[in-house]
Amino acid sequence: MPLNTSPVKSTAAAASKDVDRRDFVSVIIPVRNSAESLEAVLRALSASTYPSFEVIVVDDASTDETADIAQRSGVTVVRREQQGGPAAARNDGARASRGTLLLFVDADVIVQSETIEQFVETFQQSFDVAAVFGSYDAQPASPRIVSQYRNLMHHFVHQQGNDSASTFWAGCGAIRREIFFTLGGFNSGYGAPSIEDIELGVRMRASGFAVRLEKSLQVKHLKHWSPFDVLRTDVFRRAIPWTRLILRERDLPNDLNLKWTDRISAILAWLAVASSFFALPVLLFFVTCLGLVLAVDTLGTSRIRRSLSQLFAVVLIGLTGSFACYAAGLAAAVPLVALAGEVALNARFYHFLIQVRGPLFAFLAVPLHVSYLLYSAGSFGVGMALHLLCDRRAVVSNDAGFANVVSGTKASS
Repeated sequence: MPLNTSPVKSTAAAASKDVDRRDFVSVIIPVRNSAESLEAVLRALSASTYPSFEVIVVDDASTDETADIAQRSGVTVVRREQQGGPAAARNDGARASRGTLLLFVDADVIVQSETIEQFVETFQQSFDVAAVFGSYDAQPASPRIVSQYRNLMHHFVHQQGNDSASTFWAGCGAIRREIFFTLGGFNSGYGAPSIEDIELGVRMRASGFAVRLEKSLQVKHLKHWSPFDVLRTDVFRRAIPWTRLILRERDLPNDLNLKWTDRISAILAWLAVASSFFALPVLLFFVTCLGLVLAVDTLGTSRIRRSLSQLFAVVLIGLTGSFACYAAGLAAAVPLVALAGEVALNARFYHFLIQVRGPLFAFLAVPLHVSYLLYSAGSFGVGMALHLLCDRRAVVSNDAGFANVVSGTKASS
C-alpha cells in the first residue's frame, strides 16, 4: 500500500541497483515555495566532504520556481501534485531513497562541509543509536532582533539538552533506514509543519530505540522570523499539539525547553503580569519594552539606523521603568520580584546572549523571552482542554501501510 495517495513524479533517473549501500546517505529535503533559499542549501550540500550520498528534494506542490531550481542542480526531484505537508513529503523522499541512513534537512538550513561525515561517524561509533540530530549554530543569517533571538534560543536549548534525547528534530536529523520504515515514518496526519519530528522521536523512545543529540552538529538557519511567524509556529504548530502529545503519552520529559526551570519561569512570568494589574505602570513598562523591541525589529537591517533606534529604545525604556516604579510604589514589588526571579532562573541563557550579541541585545531579549513564557504556558492550558475534549475520542494514525514497507524496498505509487 502506498505511503500517500497523492500522485508522485520523479524527474531523476533511477540509480543503479548495484550501488554500495554501506554508509550511503540519502539527504531528504521537503520544500514548499522555497526558491529563495533552496539554491544556497543545495550548494552547501554539494561542498560536502563525504563522498557517498544522494540528495532528494521533495517538492510539496510549490507554486514558485522551487522544483526548477532543484532540477537544474542535478539532484533527484520528487514532485507532489497535492500539498501534504513536510511529514508526507519526507515519507515520499524516504520511499525514493537508497541510503542506509536517512538525513532530513529543512529547505532553509545550510549544512557545513563536514556535516554528513559527522553523522556517519556518529552512527559508526554508536551502533545502539537509532537517530541523531544537531542544532542551529550561534550565527543566524537574519540580523533582525526577533530572528536572532528565536534562532539563538533554539541553539542554546539544544546545547543545554541531554545527549540521550527524549525527542527528534528533522531540521537536521538522521535515522537508520530500517528503523524509520519499521516505525512507520513521519505521521502525515500533521498536514502543516508541526511536531511530526517530535512525535516520531516519542515513538522511537517508546519502542526502545536510542536517540542522540550531537551538539557538535551545528547548521545555519536562513529563516527570517516575523513576530507573527513566531507566534503562529510556537503556539499553534508546536506548543498546543506538543501538549496534546505529552498528555496522550503521559510523559513529560525534563529536557530541552520542558525542563523544570522553564516551567517555574513560566509561572513567574504569569505571576509578574497578573500582579501588574495592581501596579498598572509596571504593566505599561513591560508593554512599552515589548512594543519598542518589535518596533526596532521592523526598522530593517541598516546598522546605523538599528543602533540609533536601540539606543533610543534603551533610554525610553529606562525612563518608563523609572516612572513605573515611582508611580506604582510598593505595589510594584511583586511583579518586579517575579520578573527578577525569571531573569535569575534564565541567567545562563541571558549570559549566553551577552557573550554572542552583547548586553544591549540581552536586555532587549528579556521582554521577548517573557512573552514566550507567557504564551507557552497559555498554550499548555489550551492543549490540555483540547486533550480532554477531543483526544480521548480520536487518535491521529500514521500513514496506512507505511510500516509494511521494509528496509530496502519501495512501495508502489
